[in-house]
Amino acid sequence: MAFDGPDLFTMMGAMAAEFAVSTYHARRVARTEPEDTGGIGLSTCWVDDFGCYETAYIDANGCHPVERYSTREEAAMGHAKWAAAAKPGSRVVQLGCPAMDLPDKEIVLSAQS
Repeated sequence: MAFDGPDLFTMMGAMAAEFAVSTYHARRVARTEPEDTGGIGLSTCWVDDFGCYETAYIDANGCHPVERYSTREEAAMGHAKWAAAAKPGSRVVQLGCPAMDLPDKEIVLSAQS
């Protein structure tokens, strides 16, 4: 008998994403809105996949993690540093994911419209 709906991995991925969104407020250290930095958003929060805090730029091309931290205090200081540097056209190194064999790479931040 054929199953015509989404597969288990798709459903689990959707549930994991929904859980991450629903718990963001509790995991968040700081957030800077795009309108405060010329179109570049910034979020620093606890990320379960790495078991640490992470700062990521959010621009027209997606979400780009740029630094990871062991403590909440380090994360708060890191967020302030990256928020001060958030400018469209800036070149930053997007952190990769060794578990998925994704290397770090340099990107250029693009303002959100």
